[in-house]
Amino acid sequence: MWADLAVIRWYGEDRPAAFDAIRQAILISPLEPSFHLNLAWFEEQTGENQLATIDYQKALDLSPSWSTHPFFLKTSLRQLALEAWKKQNQALLDQAQSALTSTYWYQANQALKQKDVKAVDQLMAASMWLVEAPVPKWITLANIAQVRDDLKGATFLFQMAADRSINNNLITGSYTGSYFVDAYNLGINNWGGLGIDLVPGYLQLQPDFGQLKAFEQLESWHIQNGQCEQAEQAWNAIKIFQDGGVLENRSDLPACTEK
Repeated sequence: MWADLAVIRWYGEDRPAAFDAIRQAILISPLEPSFHLNLAWFEEQTGENQLATIDYQKALDLSPSWSTHPFFLKTSLRQLALEAWKKQNQALLDQAQSALTSTYWYQANQALKQKDVKAVDQLMAASMWLVEAPVPKWITLANIAQVRDDLKGATFLFQMAADRSINNNLITGSYTGSYFVDAYNLGINNWGGLGIDLVPGYLQLQPDFGQLKAFEQLESWHIQNGQCEQAEQAWNAIKIFQDGGVLENRSDLPACTEK
């Protein structure tokens, strides 16, 4: 619970206690990448750029799949840290890519691009049988539904992926401009308690399996159909995915007219 405490202290404006708590979490579990990630983010926010760079790179060492995440493109410091890390860790990048391409849902997406319908069905059957990760599987099924002109099915599956991504970061619905206590209480109500990685505002990244493109498509569909509440949910999923769930003020919602 030290990492949870660190986030609580951070948003409670007790920055020294936040640093102490996250460092204690790292001391106990040094191989947990999100602990290094949160420490790096704390350091970046307080202008400790050299330390932030080191700790972002430690997080990438422990979770190379994060190297494709848009979070690392949001600031120049993260971009530079990422580029330097990539130059020194090609072997880790190759391993992460190999792990990705070995999944059946990934191979199904590649077969879909080749319009190999039989292979798509076989690969997705294997993905289901092996119970591969749900979010990339749902996105792949949604891509298949789109190709087969099943817009309703694609929308439903994209929405499932968006809902799971939001739930993984605790907040269901908009928390633009929220105070930490509001988000914290929302997390308590939704989950019936808090555990590791469950405090609202805890920075955690998910590998990009095509979620961002899927959520942007979902948002566009809802805006076109005048479904503004659903469009806002998709917008939230986009922002949560991009920033890892930190509680920052966000840009205005996209224009939408109810129909």
